[in-house]
Amino acid sequence: MLHTMISALTLSTTNGDLRLPAIHMKDRISLTVNGGNIKFEGPDAGQEISLNAKNGDISGTILGSYEEYTIECNIRKEESNLPKQKEEGNKSLHVKNNNRDIAIEFKEE
Repeated sequence: MLHTMISALTLSTTNGDLRLPAIHMKDRISLTVNGGNIKFEGPDAGQEISLNAKNGDISGTILGSYEEYTIECNIRKEESNLPKQKEEGNKSLHVKNNNRDIAIEFKEE
């Protein structure tokens, strides 16, 4: 059986939520909302996950360990459980949020 994996996923919306189930991408996942929440349960990307929200929460669980990720987190006016910067991971997690919270956990397989 031939198994094909999608390389990248990019989704964006205005005034609506994005909900992402457990999904595996070969390269990257990019989610952007303006006026909505980003919620996810177990996405995994081979190289990069990028999450960007304005006036909405970013929350969920990422498949993999915290140590696997280089993290860059930019938040304004609210709270985040991620550090602003963490280096030495072989994957990248970029998170940006304006006016709401960030709550991301990591779950090893």
